[in-house]
Amino acid sequence: MEHTVINFSLSVPIQIIDNEKYETDQKFHVHIYQAKAVSANDADKEYPATVGVASDATIIIVDDDHAGAFSFASEVFKVTENIGTFKLKVNRTRGARGDVNIPYTITEGTAKLGIDMEAATSGTLNFKDGVTSMDIPIKIINDDKYEKAEDFFVFLGDPIWQNSNQKGENEADGKPILGAH
Repeated sequence: MEHTVINFSLSVPIQIIDNEKYETDQKFHVHIYQAKAVSANDADKEYPATVGVASDATIIIVDDDHAGAFSFASEVFKVTENIGTFKLKVNRTRGARGDVNIPYTITEGTAKLGIDMEAATSGTLNFKDGVTSMDIPIKIINDDKYEKAEDFFVFLGDPIWQNSNQKGENEADGKPILGAH
């Protein structure tokens, strides 16, 4: 007896409805069971079929109506002295609804302003509705001298939401927050 193994996949479209109000993330589960293989030529002819190990899936609908969580990709960045301008990216995740201002400050460590770097010591990034990342430009000065690693610090202030009257499900407001880094 000869068996031919055929791998088959099928996509099941599921419409996700965007309701334009903030709510907590929603999830649902899909379970595949009782697989059948039927002959294309004879609907009464069945073949043995099995469901693979990935027969369960959890789908999480992340609400995009949140104003976002603002953070850096990492706590530490290493750049070479000859980089020119380092663009420190601030990411907006978990939603991008509304205009949000993010104040920031730059403080010296062993790297000194005007000697090792040039940047405003404070500023504000103005994230418009839908914008998911912006850069803080910091010019790194290459003085062509050997030096040990130097550091400075950038801090994000509390987000300022321009849409403060947005209320959602169960009085949740979806206000912007700071992320992990």
